[in-house]
Amino acid sequence: MNTSETHLESRLGRSFHYGINGIKSLFQHRNWRIALYITVAGSVFFAAVDPIFLPVFLVMAAVILVSEGTNSAIEMLCDFVHPDHHETIGKIKDMAAGNTVFAVGVASVVGLWEFIRLWSWWGVLIWAISIVLIYIIFSRWG
Repeated sequence: MNTSETHLESRLGRSFHYGINGIKSLFQHRNWRIALYITVAGSVFFAAVDPIFLPVFLVMAAVILVSEGTNSAIEMLCDFVHPDHHETIGKIKDMAAGNTVFAVGVASVVGLWEFIRLWSWWGVLIWAISIVLIYIIFSRWG
């Protein structure tokens, strides 16, 4: 093995190491954990109920997890750079949070569409009950 391959492998190994450390850090953020728990539960649910929809669900869940992770990183960076209240920092943090809210909103509409497809208009009721249960569970625990 030549030196450039060893150098590349060590850089790649370090990159994965830093990435794993980042995922470990994300577990400290409540909202990211909640999104992960919902991803696991939703994956089990859709694997049993409609495996064809599972990849769509996983892509939407990944968008939410990435958005929430990015939001957490931006908030942490903003707090580090300017710990006191600052109007511009507040707007930056609001924009980052807005990305997550947007992703969750789109995923909710996609989920509603799937519930209607599966259960006709009863799907709207099932979807609404699911959203309320998720809210209740994670407002008390998470």
